Amino acid sequence: MNASIFPLLARQYTELEEYDKAVSALKTQLSYETSADACSQIGSILLKQGKAAEALVYLEKSAMLKKPDVNLRFFLAKAHAEIGNNREARIYASQLGWKKKDIVNLIQS
Repeated sequence: MNASIFPLLARQYTELEEYDKAVSALKTQLSYETSADACSQIGSILLKQGKAAEALVYLEKSAMLKKPDVNLRFFLAKAHAEIGNNREARIYASQLGWKKKDIVNLIQS
């Protein structure tokens, strides 16, 4: 399966109740090849489901496989904030150019 299929798989399952299907499809793909994009998408979906700790595993794996882009940095900041890793959340949020008050709001949300 080509890496370009990952965005298509994620778009197919846009409704919240369908996220589990998207995660399952992407995890199946990961069993055949390691993809930063698939890891990032799984992480973002899990984060939307409120599974920040599980999401962080995939988001950090994606960050190891490729240089984090703006979206990945945002999801890493949010996941770290949600599980109480405020230092890490601040680091990623500051890489986005956020002001201190925005970082505080992220951590307190």
